[in-house]
Amino acid sequence: RRQRQMCIRDRFHLFLIIHSAFFLLILGYIDFDILAGSGDWLEYDHYAKIFANSIINSSGQALETIPAGKGYINLIGLIYYIFSNSLILAVMVNVFFVVTSSIILYVLLFLLFDQKVARIGLYLSAFFPLFMIYEISLLKECFIFFLMNSALLVTYQYIKNNNLGNLIKMLFIFTMIL
Repeated sequence: RRQRQMCIRDRFHLFLIIHSAFFLLILGYIDFDILAGSGDWLEYDHYAKIFANSIINSSGQALETIPAGKGYINLIGLIYYIFSNSLILAVMVNVFFVVTSSIILYVLLFLLFDQKVARIGLYLSAFFPLFMIYEISLLKECFIFFLMNSALLVTYQYIKNNNLGNLIKMLFIFTMIL
């Protein structure tokens, strides 16, 4: 009974940390308008809107050359296409990537070490100041962080289990990173 109470408390603690980080980020986005200014996020936003408009027009017209981050730009462009240029939903995708990456990191550290180390890793990744800024801007670093954590977990599972399915997942994730 005591172990079950500990498990429920730990799950609640994990849930509370992740959702607190999520709401703090949204509050920062709404109140402080960190997106104001210039930078890479404007370039990603620009090319994502061009991609979304090319889907809408279906003209077959060649897109402008996208310098870097084409997969991420296409993902944001699809969100713009589906939800009509909703910047807040594009930001939610970044929040999703960082929160999911924190959970993946927690699982990986739990498998490698113990719950105490995994919890510290979760706190550090959920409240890392640079990721808080990246989450609320349209920067591809959140997507890369997600892919790298996924690749680490799948690689660990492949090494531990020597399973062909994990090898295929690992190759797919490494291809996405490239």
